[in-house]
Amino acid sequence: MKKTTTFLIFLSIMVISLTQSCDKMNIIKTDNSIDSLKGHKDTLAIYLTSVIQQDVNSKSSYHLAMFDANGDYAIDSLISVYRMDTLKKPRSGNIQWIKVKQSGIKKIIEIKPVEDSTVIFRNVTYEQHGVWNLSLKNISIPPGRTIEKYIIKYIPAGTNDTITIDPYLRIPY
Repeated sequence: MKKTTTFLIFLSIMVISLTQSCDKMNIIKTDNSIDSLKGHKDTLAIYLTSVIQQDVNSKSSYHLAMFDANGDYAIDSLISVYRMDTLKKPRSGNIQWIKVKQSGIKKIIEIKPVEDSTVIFRNVTYEQHGVWNLSLKNISIPPGRTIEKYIIKYIPAGTNDTITIDPYLRIPY
């Protein structure tokens, strides 16, 4: 019963935040030319919310529920796939981490790669208006799949504890 309730709450949060995150600024006006599409970047949005889970000993701990625009979701271990055609020329794009409304997250401290040498996280993540961004400027992916582990450090609402979560980003070939 508890798992069903938790899942339904998570699913409700996901649906509500997806409908609230629509932005009319992303509408592309059609003027019957391909020039209207130039300069627009592909973006993968990853939505975040803090959840409390109890283990078998009734001990509570904070976790990060995540879902992305691809329809993938997980708690603490989401593998988000940024889809791009790497056979053609390198492309620009953006990955965004967005707190859902009433996310239970007081502050995101940092989002960074675990490894020093990285392909996807060549640029530093930065926060702008409460949204964390990773710019993928002309990223060149070697043949095959590139998967990178990264960390998200955040402070849950109502505490001063720092929680570290380590999901993955993957760019398929």
